[in-house]
Amino acid sequence: MMMAEVDKILLTPSVVRAQCLLLVGDAGMGKTAIVDFASRHYAALLGDGARKRLVHVILPPVTVDRAMFYQRVLKSLGIPFCKTDKPDFLHEQVVDALGDLGTLMLLIDEFHNFLGGGAKKHLKEHMEAIRDLANIPVSIVAAGTQLAECEPCHPVSVRRLTGSDVDWLLP
Repeated sequence: MMMAEVDKILLTPSVVRAQCLLLVGDAGMGKTAIVDFASRHYAALLGDGARKRLVHVILPPVTVDRAMFYQRVLKSLGIPFCKTDKPDFLHEQVVDALGDLGTLMLLIDEFHNFLGGGAKKHLKEHMEAIRDLANIPVSIVAAGTQLAECEPCHPVSVRRLTGSDVDWLLP
């Protein structure tokens, strides 16, 4: 059922904006399994060049700032970067790379590390970063815990993400 949602997002043509999905659930609910399966499944379908057309980013278990997020995306694409580059420069590199490579989907696991903790004070700019990537258009599937549900914090940007509950994965 959840893979049908991911299929819909990847296979629906993006006219102006890509479709996005936010998987939210407690730890151990299967969010990472869905993201990993989608990554392997679509990589097999896309064949050669899948790594650049389907970018899978796992965020570390620390508060992630914009620079670290962009560095993770660039690293997944095999594009060199300088750790001292400013977030705005890294942003432009990511936008250009995703657009030039024809990237279809960005899978982000542990998304709450980008939106929660110390990042809360930067929530607006973090959501704008996600919005800008969806405008390329690149579909985004993000998975995280309840901290990733930021609708009360920033309703305009979060409209791009469709909140989905993954309780159905429990036996």
